[in-house]
Order: sequence, then structure tokens, then C-alpha cells
Amino acid sequence: MNEEQNIEQLLLDYCTGQITDADTKILRIWIHKNAENLKSAVSFVNSYRKTRILQYLEYRNETQFNLTLQNSVKRKRKIHLIRWTAAAAVLLLIVSSVFLLFKNHNIPQNEPLYSEVIKKAWTKSAILTLQTGEDLILDKNLSYDLKEGNKLISKKSISTGLEYSASQKTKYSNHSLYVPKGGEYSLKLSDGTKVWLNSDSELKYPTQFDDSIREIYLKGEAYFEVEKDKQRPFIVNSSDLKIKVLGTSFNISSYLTDKSQDITLVEGSVMVVLNEKSEILKPGQQAKVNRSDNKISLKDVDVYYYTSWRDGIYNFSDIRLDELIVKLSRWYDVEFQFVNQNQRSKRLNGAVKREKELSFILEMISLTTDVEFVETKNNIIEIK
Repeated sequence: MNEEQNIEQLLLDYCTGQITDADTKILRIWIHKNAENLKSAVSFVNSYRKTRILQYLEYRNETQFNLTLQNSVKRKRKIHLIRWTAAAAVLLLIVSSVFLLFKNHNIPQNEPLYSEVIKKAWTKSAILTLQTGEDLILDKNLSYDLKEGNKLISKKSISTGLEYSASQKTKYSNHSLYVPKGGEYSLKLSDGTKVWLNSDSELKYPTQFDDSIREIYLKGEAYFEVEKDKQRPFIVNSSDLKIKVLGTSFNISSYLTDKSQDITLVEGSVMVVLNEKSEILKPGQQAKVNRSDNKISLKDVDVYYYTSWRDGIYNFSDIRLDELIVKLSRWYDVEFQFVNQNQRSKRLNGAVKREKELSFILEMISLTTDVEFVETKNNIIEIK
């Protein structure tokens, strides 16, 4: 049996749970040898999980699975990942948590690997602040109606989130919706516009828009599907930016702690206004506003990477570890600290389902890099 056949057998043994401790060590050494081996292992495991053993054998014959890969063109044909894991250079997120074998093969099944801090996962929750200053906790398991006087202004359902009633001739009030770290929430404004709010984000808006303009205020990140209304422009204010639209779908990421504000257009047209400067975006373009010099730059992007979080999937491409850590802090409401400063610039590619626990992501990073995560007594995760 040559090396290629031997590795393929080890991968199959791993997928079926029949791999031994000794073979696990051999497989892990092979995976860490170079990036091509890692990508080949990812392709194998992913195809196995999708097709099971019988379908996998058919898949192998059709694609002529090859672990040695001659060139980049062939590699792109033979290493085919599903769309949300495109360009994944690390194992982060497509393999199941059984991959913990590679780092914790000798840990007893009943021994907890992590505290509840690192096991945190995403939740659908938000805090609604009324004009009176009263705060309402919007839990995913609750449904209720919200009234002002005897008028129904909004309702909250388990399946759709917060929905404001269509135009009623009643005095409007201002509401604020805040999504804490570790959360995500969606709402439908009174004009029919749909908004998805990401973690650590806040949206301020009226319960009813007036007859001339629709204007809201955003801190953090949100995805918008704006209801068309040529008579009433829709304006999103974020920091010192104004984004003007008529009817379109776009994403805004405007966290105060980030170095830039990013506006990504999916369809339609938007105008980004900063002081006396303005730029009009076309679908598939992103406007990046640098906070240090207030310059607006445009570039063509794959909008999927910047909007897939709305569907419960986070994509990242060639991202520095210190930038990814900022995102993980928001998603899971945890604090990280770099002990080894050299790890900051390590670059990663991949994708993760929002439902995954933090422990899974950290294990996958550790498995495919030399980065180590250690939880301290005060619940801070150190990066070594």
C-alpha cells in the first residue's frame, strides 16, 4: 500500500470511528506537514459526511480523489468544498466536533473539556427601550403585543421577531433596540423594511415614519431589506455617515472599535455620504470608510462573505487572528488576551455556523495552527 492509499484508509478509519491512537498521531503529523494535506483532509471528511460510506465510494471514483495534487488548477477542481466553506485554509468549521480526537484523544468521555464560558453559543435575544425609558427583554420563546394607549403598534412572535404595524394615523414614538454580545435579532419596521441586527448593535427608529422621510440610527452591524418608496427616501445614520436609499438590500458594519465602516451592497443602489464627500455604490461593491483619515474607497467584493451572518453562517477570508478575536468576543460575549503577541498576525480562512459553541471553534484553530487557548480563573481566554 503506497502512502496515498494509506492516508486515505486512515481518513476513512477516522470518519468511521475505528482509528487507533497510533494512527491518529500519524494522521495528525501528515495533516500538519503542509497546507495541501490539510485541504485534502478537509475535502475527504466533508465528502464523507455528505455522502456516507457507499456514496463516498462513488464520489471517490468520480472525482479521482488525489492527495498529492499537481497544480493549483487541478486543486481547485478536486478539492471542492460547499459554498460556505469556500477558500477554507483551516479545518475550523466543516468537520464535526469528533475532530477533537486530534487534540484530546485520551480525555475520558465524561470529563468536561471547558467551562460554561467557553461553551457559550449564540442566542436570539434583544432589549427594547420604549420612549418612556422602560426596557423590555425580548426572549426568543415569548410572544406578545405592544400597545400605546389603545393602539396596537407592534407585536413580537417566536418565528418572526418584532414587527411594527403598518401606517396608522396615530402619534409616533421613538424606540431603541439593542442586541447584546452573543445575540442576534430581527425586526420589521412600520414601512415594511426588514432589519437583521448583529451582536453588540443598536438601532433607533420611530414606530411610524412621517410622510416625507424614513430615517433611523445604527450603531454596530445590520443587514437591511428596504421597502421601496420613491416618495420617502430611507436614510441610515451611523457615526458620521449617511446612507441614502430608495429600495435595496445592503449590509452596514459600523462598530466604533473597528478601524473602518463597511457598507456592502447586495442589490439596488445606495449613496454613502461623509461630510462633503459622497459615493454611489453598485451591486457587488463595498464602500470602506477609514476612521483615521475619513477616506471612502470602493471595491468589488463577494457580498456573501459580508452578509451570510444573517443566515447563521460567518465567513472570513484571510483575516488576522486579532481581528477574528474581536468578532468572537462579540459573538460569544467573552474576553480574550494575547500572551504571545506574535500570534496576532496569523491569518485564517474559513466559515462557521452561528450555532456552534465557542469551544468547537477554538479547538479547530488549535488543531490546525500552533495557537493555544487557555482559560484563566477570571474567565479570560489567553492566547499563547
